Amino acid sequence: MNHFCCSNCKERMNGEHYDIHESQPFCLNCYERETNYCDTCGERIETNQLQKVHESQHWHATDAYFYCYICHISLNNRHFFSTLW
Repeated sequence: MNHFCCSNCKERMNGEHYDIHESQPFCLNCYERETNYCDTCGERIETNQLQKVHESQHWHATDAYFYCYICHISLNNRHFFSTLW
């Protein structure tokens, strides 16, 4: 008998709240651990939102959050350089 389980920890999720990420079910504990946070605004990037990732940094993939640190021009669909200040 197959049970409805978390894709990460394999715990049964009988009647519990869960979230879907990349078409896989996650219990709320695993989902929270695996969730990325935007380095611009600090808010969680929800599974239904696009994100930009570079090394260990994550951003909402919108002009309001993924932009040049100096001139504030959007970096969506542009090449960019990353440097540590």
